[in-house]
This record gives sequence, C-alpha cells and structure tokens, in this order.
Amino acid sequence: MSPLIPLLAFLLNPQDKPPEMCTISGTVVDALTGQPLNKVDVWVDTNGGGKDEAVATGATDSKGNFSISGLDPGHYFLGGSRNAYLDTYYGAPRPGGGKNAIAPEAGHTVEDVVGFGPDGKTFKEGGWSDTYDLGRFRIPDLEPGKY
Repeated sequence: MSPLIPLLAFLLNPQDKPPEMCTISGTVVDALTGQPLNKVDVWVDTNGGGKDEAVATGATDSKGNFSISGLDPGHYFLGGSRNAYLDTYYGAPRPGGGKNAIAPEAGHTVEDVVGFGPDGKTFKEGGWSDTYDLGRFRIPDLEPGKY
C-alpha cells in the first residue's frame, strides 16, 4: 500500500472543517422610556475592553434592532454607544458597571438581547451628594449624558 493513501485520507477528514459561525441579535431601548433607539453603535469584544477592542461591530436600525454575525463560538461582551447616552454594556446595572458575557454556540443565534434591565424600566444612578449647610449641593465627576 502506498504511504500517500493514508495521508490523503487524513487530509480529507471531515472533522477538520471550521466551526459554524454565530450571531448575536436584539433590540436597544432607552432604559427609562423603553422606546427603541436607532443609530446606536453596537460592538462585541472578548474581554470587556470597550469599543476600541471590538471584534465585530454593527448599528441599530430605525426600530432599534441589530444583528452581529460571523462570530466564532465563545464568550463575548456586548456594548453600545449613542450621542446623548452613556456607553454601556449588556447586563450592566449602570453605565460603567459590571457586564454579563454572552456565549453563542457554534451555528446558533443569541436572539432577543434587550438593552435594559430584566424588570423593564430601570433607574440608573449617576451620582449623589448631601446638601451643604445652606441647602446647596454639588455632584462631581458625572459622566456626560441626560439626568
């Protein structure tokens, strides 16, 4: 038997095909009103490092929907940014807070990812302060945005 036949059989082995790609899709909404948000830049990264470390990006349509496909199976952090809003990650209790990883499996789509808390409308604390003796207050170090 020729040594080329076992080598050829090894090279044609169907187990060598790459894993099927994954998709993450959902809707981004305003955390206070629940209204869909268009023109949101959406990204996924593998370590929560932010938009600069994104492995894939997308944007929401006029109904707030997005879909990011062509992802390898694994763990991803999903973030979004839009003018007049604070950048935030999916699952974060507040902007700049913790993040929840999304783990699509080979050939699957993670659907219906919604950009606000599971209880519906959520209040996001931007800061707090006690009043001075004259009834005045100051809240330093607020992120830009609507409060």
